[in-house]
Amino acid sequence: MRRVGRVVSRAGVLATLVAVLAAAVSAGAGVVLDRAQQREMTQARDRKVGAVAAVVTNETGRYVDTLRTIAASVGAFEPLTAAKFAQAIDPLRHMGLAGATSIAFMVPAQDGEIDRVQELWRQRGAPDLTFKPKGPGPAHIFSVFSEPFDGTTAGSDTYLLIRDQNLPESKRQKSFVLTAPVYGTPGTPRASDPDGARPFLGWVLMGLRGQDFMAAAVRRSTQNTADVTLTARDADGTLGTVASVRADSDRHRTDDVAVDVHVAQAQWRLRISVVAADLPGAGPFPAAMTTAGFGLGGLLAALTFVLGTGRARADVRVAAATARLRRTEAEAREHADLLSAVVNSVSDGVGVVDEQGRFLLHNPAAKALLGVEDSQDGAASWQEHYGIFHPDGTTPFPTGELPLARALGGEASDQVPMVIRNAGNPDGIVITVSARPLHGSAGRPGAVAVFHDITARAAADRAIAEANTALRTTSCGCGRRPRRSCGPRGTTSPRSGRTCGRSWTRSTSPSSPATPTACWCTPTARRGPRSRA
Repeated sequence: MRRVGRVVSRAGVLATLVAVLAAAVSAGAGVVLDRAQQREMTQARDRKVGAVAAVVTNETGRYVDTLRTIAASVGAFEPLTAAKFAQAIDPLRHMGLAGATSIAFMVPAQDGEIDRVQELWRQRGAPDLTFKPKGPGPAHIFSVFSEPFDGTTAGSDTYLLIRDQNLPESKRQKSFVLTAPVYGTPGTPRASDPDGARPFLGWVLMGLRGQDFMAAAVRRSTQNTADVTLTARDADGTLGTVASVRADSDRHRTDDVAVDVHVAQAQWRLRISVVAADLPGAGPFPAAMTTAGFGLGGLLAALTFVLGTGRARADVRVAAATARLRRTEAEAREHADLLSAVVNSVSDGVGVVDEQGRFLLHNPAAKALLGVEDSQDGAASWQEHYGIFHPDGTTPFPTGELPLARALGGEASDQVPMVIRNAGNPDGIVITVSARPLHGSAGRPGAVAVFHDITARAAADRAIAEANTALRTTSCGCGRRPRRSCGPRGTTSPRSGRTCGRSWTRSTSPSSPATPTACWCTPTARRGPRSRA
């Protein structure tokens, strides 16, 4: 057991080392995989951030280009009227400019020119136009023509639209404007431009709601996988949030990334965070691999321990099995000794043969009765080898009729008489034999027989038979055959009333006592009629 304990201890140490090594390798692999995943996710995030910034830049550039085209179109009309302005901006209504609220034509005017400029534009299609200057002047800017959109385009500083000021706080949106200068047709002399140079007419201004613009521009590019916040400076110079678009997912986001976007002469800042689970390469792969590595290491350690202690456990099992076998063997030996003692103690002979007729067991009584050594040549040699005869002592007993031979064929026999006469029993002995097939629990086919010596009983039976024969053939002293016994001499027969005349004795064997026998007869000394037996 000490050896087994040492083996188990060494196997435990080896298994522990294997488990620690496997854990270290798994942890290292997990760290490497996690760093690789973080790099891949960072690159994917940067690509998505760049794509969002590019979309915002391109979309605002499209708005600016569109506004410049409208400005050039408006400047081409001479003179510019309200109807021509409406005609010039009509294509914008079908362009789907997200967030656009209105477009207006703005003109400058000095303090001394306000009335003249107002009258000019009244004549060109704005009869109800009234300029109301605000601020100290001397230069002012007034809106002449204004066309509202259906809330679908784009800088200036952010501000709150007048139309939005009456909305609830949760529905208000900060807005900004895009403006483009309007120049008239070059080379045409006019009052404001006597030299015929390209005159400056004013500005085309487009108002944009920031939230609507960002929602339409960003969602298409992010596919609802990123949070985007647009910040810009207000009129007072403070940095404020213009719009914010959030993904519908509640899962973990990456860190914010700030990107500056230039729009005309203004600068916006985008802060973008991406849903980490939606990035390519995201997922619990490193953790899963680390866990799998730990599990595999545990299995490897367990396998190492099992293999290391296998022989020791096998030795323990062998020792236990050997001990059980020894106990079983000792018990079997005790049972066998007890059975041998019982068999050897009985006065009757017991013999066991196998299926080939070879004797497996003969107790001392059997050997004494048979008188010769066992025959190993099979049942065919039994009659001659042991000298087996019928009870008459002269007729050989057929081998096929021997009880043991019949038992080998499955037939039981009880108390079959026979005579054994051989070198060991030259005078012959009379025995009876009972035989049975071996029970299946013996584990092999065969037969068992019990021999019983009846020599004395057979002799007594012969003596009785001989005495009876003598009684039937021997005559009385009075010359008559014996009839029946009537008692001692001189007694009177109760049946006939006659007196027995004489008696005689005959022993049935030398060792048996004399048996008085009487016959009825008439004594010779008397005269008279002879009695009849």
